[in-house]
Amino acid sequence: MDNFLVQVAGTKRVLLWPPACHDALHVAGSSSPVIHTAAPDLQAHPRYAGCPAPLLAELRPGDVLFLPSLWFHNVSISVNAFWRHLPARHYHRKDLYGNRDLVEAETADKAGEEAAAALSSLPPHYRDFYSGRLL
Repeated sequence: MDNFLVQVAGTKRVLLWPPACHDALHVAGSSSPVIHTAAPDLQAHPRYAGCPAPLLAELRPGDVLFLPSLWFHNVSISVNAFWRHLPARHYHRKDLYGNRDLVEAETADKAGEEAAAALSSLPPHYRDFYSGRLL
């Protein structure tokens, strides 16, 4: 879901990464285990080495930052306002904070896992050929 981050008092630094950084951030579910982004543990998170530098937003009282859905952010404690902009059928009814993928994305992920399992017994060159046709 899209999100507004409202800075009420004090200042805050927010780091932002586009959706394309999903793999480099080692995202699992809706969170990244990369905690210290300035000095990450590259042994534990080697793909982070290929992650582009994040965008930086410095917020002051009264500032509002729009966070589009699927963008990753790193921030200390904040109050956010989420809203759904797609028709309700695309969201899981009990997912109040948008932590789950859209219904169609979860269905596609499951289908992809099933397709990979179905192709897994083929020799590598056949598996690579047919896997490449999936998307």
